[in-house]
Amino acid sequence: MKRLGFLMLLLFFVVLSGCATRSISNSGYNPGGYYSRGTDNPLYKGELSEFDVLGIDAGKEITEQDILAAASAGKSRLTLRKGDSILLIQSGAMIPDQDMTASAERYFSVSVFTGVPDQGKKTNASYAKALRLAAAGAGIEKILVY
Repeated sequence: MKRLGFLMLLLFFVVLSGCATRSISNSGYNPGGYYSRGTDNPLYKGELSEFDVLGIDAGKEITEQDILAAASAGKSRLTLRKGDSILLIQSGAMIPDQDMTASAERYFSVSVFTGVPDQGKKTNASYAKALRLAAAGAGIEKILVY
């Protein structure tokens, strides 16, 4: 009985030691703590934020007129139909995971795009416009970022 209790306790600690929060895009994660030297993955440059993808300037003062204009701009429902063309982006990764791409290709015509944030970016809006331009150039109407 003591042996079973010890094994259960050991199993608990093994499972607990595997728990950590990290980006799925950063496979070279180093959980070294606060003073860690960071990631061992030289390709990992961080994640995209909602502001990057949507083109929202977080430093811009928002007025009531901005909110009213956004509310009255028309409400269209976003839909994805089988066979639609999509631009697939994994935040923080050079290209989306192969499993995700393969799964999406069963239902959609998929083109991939980098999810690595531009380190020298001028504004969030420029990245969002670059995404839209890349999609438009390929004849793609929808962008899927995960």
